[in-house]
Amino acid sequence: MFEDFDLFHENIISIRIDVSPMSEDPLTSYIKNGSERCQLALTDRSYRTKHQRESKDNAVVQINFELGALGDAVLRLALTQILYHEGREKLIEERARYESDRVLVERVAPYYRLRDVLRYDDTNKDKMHGYDYFEYSGEGDHPQKFLATAMEALLGAYFLDHRESISEVIPIVRNWMSVIDKDYVCIDTERSTGGDDRSLPIEERKCSIIEIAAIKVVDGRPEEKYWDVQLIPGRCFDSYALNVLHRDPDRYAKGKDPETALAELIKFVGHLPVLGCDFVDKDLYYINEHLECFKHDKWKPDVIELQNRCGKTKLEYMCQRFGISFIQTHSAIDDARVTVECFESLNSKGI
Repeated sequence: MFEDFDLFHENIISIRIDVSPMSEDPLTSYIKNGSERCQLALTDRSYRTKHQRESKDNAVVQINFELGALGDAVLRLALTQILYHEGREKLIEERARYESDRVLVERVAPYYRLRDVLRYDDTNKDKMHGYDYFEYSGEGDHPQKFLATAMEALLGAYFLDHRESISEVIPIVRNWMSVIDKDYVCIDTERSTGGDDRSLPIEERKCSIIEIAAIKVVDGRPEEKYWDVQLIPGRCFDSYALNVLHRDPDRYAKGKDPETALAELIKFVGHLPVLGCDFVDKDLYYINEHLECFKHDKWKPDVIELQNRCGKTKLEYMCQRFGISFIQTHSAIDDARVTVECFESLNSKGI
């Protein structure tokens, strides 16, 4: 376990250097070489309009729409094959994390500096000119979808130019996955009891979150946040929690009220995926149970579950597997740090 933040930072950076995929990705060379299909993949339909407007040329400029449709199917097949052979237990949910327009725009497109090579109408005010993916409720296309389409089209073009072989595409998709997994927030919670009978009405349940820890890792740089949380009114510490886990209930009485703490947590996470050891069935369940108490909608972040990557085993045994020191402290921040270490060890080994 990391003794202090600086040591934690140094270890993360060292892992990142070991697994940097930039020089190994074949799509980077493919874009530089610029085959005819590659150029087609990099031509958005807005470019055709701009070209004809400026050149007075009525000739039809081919665009990347059909290549994008092919690339979408190729991406799904490649992801399914990779995730299946890795033994991911929640295959559909895991695949969705890697194929959404948002991750293609925010993570994959800037990795390839797509705007520097893409032919599109850069004077069109209806198109966003950054890589931040804004929610869009208007009619018609999302103003950044053309970036996702171009990434899918590049994959489709590469597939056709390489004997229509899915095995040729696999290294590219693996690299995309590593780029997408680079930035995330690890969350862990501690609670006032071991659990609740989920069949009980929500107002009769006892379990209440009392600690929340979050570690945001962006480009290998961790940022820690921690909250002591007051008990939801009407709930209490049970004898086990007092005797074994949390001997100082006054500490949590001075913490943030749970509604405020959860609002700050969700804002801190933003649109990044959430890493947890067994997050959906434990931490996310209790977070959403609390949100329900306060009449808020359920939180539905993209989730990376460590147990999906290396089997249904306790965090303690994962640490043994990777040679990571682990002491059960029943501390949310300690468990979050260890979870990050295990996840980075998995990534460094290409798992």
